[in-house]
This record gives sequence, structure tokens and C-alpha cells, in this order.
Amino acid sequence: APKLLLALLLLTVVGAEAVRTPDTTRYYRSPHPVSAAGGAAPGPIDPRPNWQDYPRMARWLAHTNVWGVMGTKSVKRDGLPWTNVVDVSDGALCNSTGHLFFYLTTMDETAADAQVNPKVSFTVTEASIGGGCGGTDAEDPTCARLIVVGDLKIIPEGTPQATFALSALEARHPAIKDWPPTHGFHPYELHIESLNLLDFYGGMKTVSVQDYFNVTLTC
Repeated sequence: APKLLLALLLLTVVGAEAVRTPDTTRYYRSPHPVSAAGGAAPGPIDPRPNWQDYPRMARWLAHTNVWGVMGTKSVKRDGLPWTNVVDVSDGALCNSTGHLFFYLTTMDETAADAQVNPKVSFTVTEASIGGGCGGTDAEDPTCARLIVVGDLKIIPEGTPQATFALSALEARHPAIKDWPPTHGFHPYELHIESLNLLDFYGGMKTVSVQDYFNVTLTC
């Protein structure tokens, strides 16, 4: 009986430690190669950053993801919260800029809401990257997520910024080249005010915007 109790105690301690300790060497790739437009992030890119390197983790999440969820204040629904899935690109694969670009139309609620109140939130998660979180539940704190807050603004047509944003979006989402020109799609940028990261236990961390943009990702 004492040996059995000791074995159970060791199993409990080791098991708890395994849960508490993040795997900082994970490198997620889809088991079946697909394009970025297909929803999975192709390699090779930087491996998953150490969970304590918050600026790099934030940039890694922003660059590796090809879509996320944007929250707005609904115009049609008396200011109620409204969320929507939107494509994102911060540059062609291996050319991360940190600037978050979107291709939107006011025929959709997200851009229409932002015209009235440009303050939005945008969330990306490690769970949506090819390979997910290695079996970890998406809501587990060690399955990283980034929430960005700022103003969503249309990029003036005909400017160098619009040309660059469109090329960045087309590089990750080639399907948009065939979207109807009569539907009023335009490139938008989320002007970042705050970056909020959760990638381990202990609550959300605030990432400096300057530190985020100072990160260099390589392939």
C-alpha cells in the first residue's frame, strides 16, 4: 500500500508538471501541405517562439495566421458586439511587416461598422495554424492567442500603401484576385494601439507596440 501511494503521488506531481510546462520547441506545420489560402500556415518559418518572448510570439501569431476574428460595434444591431471571420496578411510568407491588412467591403457588416466606429478588436489563435496546438484545447492558456485593438481604416486608393497592402493580401489569399470588382472591396489596415497576448498561465500580457514591430522573423 505505501508503494502504491508513492507511485500515485509521483504520477500526480509529474502529470501536473507536464501540464504546467509549455513545449517551447513545437513547430507546427500542416501534415498535408496546403496553400496559405487553404487556411493552414505553410513552412518553413521561424519555429514557435519561447512562451516568455512575448513580442516575438505576438509577431509569430500575426504572421503565421491567415485569418482571424474581428469584433466591431454593430450599426444594424444598436451597438451590440459583432464578430466576423476575416482574412489577414502582414506580408507575403517570410516577409512579415507586422502591419495587419484586410480586404473588405461595406456590403459586409465588419467594414460597414468600422466606417461609423473604427475601433475594433482582432483575434488570432495558435489553434488555427496548421497542426493546431498539438492536441491542447484551444481555450487552454498554453495554446497562444493574440488580441489586437486599434482603428480599422481604409487605405486610400492609388497610394503606394494600397499597392503594397493588396500585394501582401494576394500573396496569402490568391483567391481575392477573382472576387467581383463591383462589390467594392478595398484594402484596410488595423492601426495598432494595443497588443494583448496569452500564451501561458498567469493571465494576459500586454506587448509593447514598438517591441512588436522591432521583431524580425526569418525563414
